[in-house]
Amino acid sequence: MSDLAVQKIMVRRGAPEPVHENILDVYRWLGGRLTEEPVRLVAPKHTIYVTSEEFHSRNFEIHRHLTSQLPVGRGTRYLILDLTGNPYSLLGESLLYHIAGIAQEWTAAASRRVLAILVPKRPPETSAFWIPLRYSGENVGRAGKIVVIADDGSCEWAHGGAEGLGHGFTEEYAAHRAPSDESLKQRLEAKIIRRLGHYDFGNREIPHCSRYFFDMGQAVEEIGMMAVRWLKKQLVPASADPKGLTLISVESGTTHLHDAIAGVAAALGCSWRRVRSIEQVNSLEITGTAVLFFNAIHTGRTYENVVRLLRGRGVELAPRALAVVITDQGLDMAGRPLPCDELTRVSRAKVSRESCEQCWIGLKHTDPLKDHLQALRSYDVWSIFLGSRWRPEEFGPHDADTLFSYHPDMGNVFEQYGDWIALKAISLSRALGEQLDPIFVCPEEERIEKLVVRLEVLMENRQITVRIPRDILDDADSEERLTATADEDWQRQLRHLGTRRKKAVILDEFRARGTTARAIRSILRRFGVEPIAFVPILDFSDEQDLDGLPVYPLYKIRARRSGL
Repeated sequence: MSDLAVQKIMVRRGAPEPVHENILDVYRWLGGRLTEEPVRLVAPKHTIYVTSEEFHSRNFEIHRHLTSQLPVGRGTRYLILDLTGNPYSLLGESLLYHIAGIAQEWTAAASRRVLAILVPKRPPETSAFWIPLRYSGENVGRAGKIVVIADDGSCEWAHGGAEGLGHGFTEEYAAHRAPSDESLKQRLEAKIIRRLGHYDFGNREIPHCSRYFFDMGQAVEEIGMMAVRWLKKQLVPASADPKGLTLISVESGTTHLHDAIAGVAAALGCSWRRVRSIEQVNSLEITGTAVLFFNAIHTGRTYENVVRLLRGRGVELAPRALAVVITDQGLDMAGRPLPCDELTRVSRAKVSRESCEQCWIGLKHTDPLKDHLQALRSYDVWSIFLGSRWRPEEFGPHDADTLFSYHPDMGNVFEQYGDWIALKAISLSRALGEQLDPIFVCPEEERIEKLVVRLEVLMENRQITVRIPRDILDDADSEERLTATADEDWQRQLRHLGTRRKKAVILDEFRARGTTARAIRSILRRFGVEPIAFVPILDFSDEQDLDGLPVYPLYKIRARRSGL
């Protein structure tokens, strides 16, 4: 059995990124079309990245670096080089030329090799991409099969492969590239952030409080994609002219749903109207059939009022409506006179004002539009801690008399509330620095990695995260250890960041004495990277800063390692 190897290449990035399971399914399917025998997928865990510096001025090093990542030996007959996920405009002629040259060299190095280059769109005939594939003399004759496949499923064999990839390949490939309904829902749910606080809901007649507020600001793209699919499945097949629809988004306070549905309307050629308050319903200009979208349905009263007002005007309503979230697990919206579907269902833990514990002790209501820049409240922190696991401390300075006997298991905390904590860390780092997309440096440890994964989801991997191994941090002054690890990814990242004089935020789960943060700071300075702040999620230290470096904990409480 031969191996099918894959390398996913991302350009103008400063860090490797995880390769997610959904794209592995595409590789497996494509492998079945490429091969003439059973194969074993050698799945990549992280992308190969090309920095802006390499991209512009070090072309030979790009060629050498990418070549060094390819499989050697005769066991691997099949290889996929994946450039999708990059805007075509960012690839550039130079990189395309080198990718084609690398492909040609690899297939010529052994017999019967097959290689697929996946690109966002087919390079034009005038592109330098085609030169190594078509005009490289004797190597062209020795090369195996090379196929170039664009996102729309169009493909071209540069060598061999005249038989093609089978009937219906174009349509099937394009369909496989699109995320499944289930993976899209998972993306949506990962980006709807459950904020913990004391939120005021309801009206004067029936006031109540909610423990959670669900922030959709990071999920606009997913809302739009799922709304398009819902429209095409539920409504468009029954409509002779989808352009005759008027999409109406109902949302107050924020604009996330409005932004998503405006994009849907533009894509489908529909009209779009927005409703920010119930008073606007009677003044809407509506043509054709109206389709209702709601950001959240709590009790259904606003929903019923909007439907009643529109029907009272004689507006023709689509047979179904759509809500992004329904916040009451027991609320039946499918059985209403105008049924309403939802993208997901959540629970906001609603209580009456008279029964609200936070009201009893005089805690003010949380402003959902501002609390992302605020530190964690004591009430929320201890609610989280008391509902999480506790464990003995594993890491600490060698000269510490004792480690914490018990402390909150921050990995467990990040599993439950990592999206909310990650958003606070992102908001804080952006407020501190000049960069739109922040740079985080943290220990390479299992628990903080769970928070980093949430950061990557919310930032769509636009941030740079440098993970420094624990054994390096334990001996940060060792020149011998740094020399021995010079080829590791974290050092390569720091060298590039230092060359560009970038600023970074140190991130860790907590600070007890600051030993880990000082080690990270020392290493950053060696590489010319300027730390602008240290952000521990918890701060147990008596210190206010870190030897002059500003420290911005999300929660601070004094505790010594003799016990917590």
